[in-house]
Amino acid sequence: AHTVVLDECKTPDERIKREKGLGLVTFGGLRLRSMSEVKVANWMSLHGISWRYEERYPHPTHDAQPGAQPGAQPDAQPGAVRRDYLPDFFLDGHGIWLEVWAVNRKGETMPTIDAKKYLESMEWKREVHRANGTVLLEVFQDEIWSGNLGPAMERLFKNTPIRPARISRADRRRLLTGSTVTNKLVTLIQSFLSLFKGGAWEMHVVEKRAMNERDRAFLSLAEPVRKRYEDELKQQQKIDYNDMLLQSVAALESGRFKGTWRHILVDEFQDTSLVRMRIVEALRAAVPESRLFLVGDDWQSIYRFAGSDLSLFTGAPARLGAVARTDLDRTFRLLPDVQAVSAALVTQNPQQLKKTIQCSRPDSPEAGICVHLHPPDARDQSVHKAAALRTALEDIRRQKADAEVLLLGRYNADVDEAMAGPAVAEAIKHGLTVGGMTVHRSKGLEADHVILIGAASGAFPSEIADDPVLRMVSVAPEAFSNAEERRLFYVALTRTRGRVYLLAPQGAPSSFVEELLDPAFSDHVEILGATSDRHRCPRCQGRTIHRKSGPHGDFWACLHWPRCEGRLENCLDCADGAIVRAADGARCSSCKRSAEPCPRCSSGVVRQKQGKFGPFYGCSQWKMDGSGCGYSRKR
Repeated sequence: AHTVVLDECKTPDERIKREKGLGLVTFGGLRLRSMSEVKVANWMSLHGISWRYEERYPHPTHDAQPGAQPGAQPDAQPGAVRRDYLPDFFLDGHGIWLEVWAVNRKGETMPTIDAKKYLESMEWKREVHRANGTVLLEVFQDEIWSGNLGPAMERLFKNTPIRPARISRADRRRLLTGSTVTNKLVTLIQSFLSLFKGGAWEMHVVEKRAMNERDRAFLSLAEPVRKRYEDELKQQQKIDYNDMLLQSVAALESGRFKGTWRHILVDEFQDTSLVRMRIVEALRAAVPESRLFLVGDDWQSIYRFAGSDLSLFTGAPARLGAVARTDLDRTFRLLPDVQAVSAALVTQNPQQLKKTIQCSRPDSPEAGICVHLHPPDARDQSVHKAAALRTALEDIRRQKADAEVLLLGRYNADVDEAMAGPAVAEAIKHGLTVGGMTVHRSKGLEADHVILIGAASGAFPSEIADDPVLRMVSVAPEAFSNAEERRLFYVALTRTRGRVYLLAPQGAPSSFVEELLDPAFSDHVEILGATSDRHRCPRCQGRTIHRKSGPHGDFWACLHWPRCEGRLENCLDCADGAIVRAADGARCSSCKRSAEPCPRCSSGVVRQKQGKFGPFYGCSQWKMDGSGCGYSRKR
């Protein structure tokens, strides 16, 4: 269903983030580890096959090693012990297990996975089932994403007692009632119909834009809803907002409406949709000598999901003829720090218009932007988030006891959690006025100080991708990555008359927060809490930003660990930095001592090791059980 969204990703890091953003939730509301597992689970549910996820395998396996008979004692070497075996699915009533392999039939894996290690793990699991006489069914990635999952699953169950059969309509209704999938479908149809009418689309044009069978299947669901909605409006003799716009266009373009106006003023022009632009054009055509005055800020265009097309703003001369541009180049609200940083961030996108804004406010003795990085311990995230919020509110109260504070979040859930917490109640008790809302709702508002909560990786910028079917009724996507999310971040920063506080987890801050940590902004940004060195992951090209402890010592793990197995070695000399590859070798990011990079793998370094026959030199990821990098040489 989401092949297009995932296939267009430029890096494995982007694909992992996109996949997480798709939800990874089954019809029954259970969250799984990958979209491949979700697709298999939903197919089984729709075909009457009852399953349980990651059921513990009933036979002893924790002492088995690759290549060893299950139940055999392992060598007394580090890394030889395996955890309890949890196959992907157990099929109730049949004693059958099913694994969704992260490889295709050729044995090829994603770049984020150690192929050798994974294939060995696959063979170990097969051997476990052979030794214990249990049935294992196997599904491969190319079967899932080829568009032929149904036939592949039918073949899979052919030689088993299981006979998949499409469940009845009544059972499907029961399965989907209250399901998050159903709710998403309803929301998706609502978004589609809003964009359809707001963009003045015609169904025969939209049908030609369908790219695949899924698009056509969606239209077969959405079109009856659209017709029923329009019939209901006619029956009640009502029109909706889009009808008002479309009827206005029709009345103006018909030529029967003669106007006497001389001036046309359009506010918030950056949020113009195609149908609104047609109204402007028709108004002007009705009185050719009229003057058109457009007011807007392309840096604050944040309603693309409602049909706004920024290209209509930046490309206005192409439709309206020559225009004179006048910049409102002075801000009376923002501190110089906030203005400088917010402008620098939003204009990273070359498609945004360049403007030079002067500040009427004097410099503040404190940095206008404060980034508070709270500890990354996932077990105590709520505690750390609450402590960071309390610190920000106490700092604001120190500056102005009766200040007005605006808490902003990317999602309602973040705001609701923060507003219900003790930190806000305590701040209000001591005289602060605290309000909370999403960044979208805050546009046009301001406060003495702003606190942006939930500035975490994957949350802001949002990794929740638009469903591909919306492309049939949408303007062309912007070329710059996260273009609208960047503008939304700009809106969040510029709601303040004073300081902006950004609360983010140290281990996984928003990519926008990471930009603020750049030394180029050090004069404008105060940082509270320890920062982590940020290094590029050698596998997915994401960030290896936090250090983990494993059975073989500390190492620097990818943000997506263990989904992505990318890692960097910890420096043994200073026990502080990571060993980073460079064109001339490898060196520690902290003490700068050089190291010999492993000639075989992407992240290991050559170190002295101890084997059965004495010391030797090998890759830091070499393991005696053969699961790591196998590079070694004599002293």
